[in-house]
Amino acid sequence: MKCKIEMPNINKNDALAAVVASVAAEENALASLIQAESEKIRFAIEKTDPENSVSMELLARINESVDSVIARTVELQGILKEKLRLTLGHIPKPPAPPPRPCPPSPICKEFNNLPFPIDMFYPPQKAEFAEKYNC
Repeated sequence: MKCKIEMPNINKNDALAAVVASVAAEENALASLIQAESEKIRFAIEKTDPENSVSMELLARINESVDSVIARTVELQGILKEKLRLTLGHIPKPPAPPPRPCPPSPICKEFNNLPFPIDMFYPPQKAEFAEKYNC
């Protein structure tokens, strides 16, 4: 018997967006984990009696546990960073905006306010003038 897996029909952009969203969710989970470890240490310090060697020993074990969790969290964060870098490499860059037009040259005002019809210019000369002075 063969096992058939149904794949959702999504396009490349949707797939990339899903990967980026999953990285964001994983980063949020790691932040929550770090916060929980911080609370664990804070609680242990508040409950520790410096005169009691058992509580100091327990505090040292809690510190080792937190250190291990933080080390794993840093490893996972590096993996997520690489995952995000690879994913963003497949997202097309948006097209550059068109260049802003230069403001018309002061000579254009004179050109547009001539006392005779502009059609008197030979058309290629008119086009060259308009292009040269951005009119």
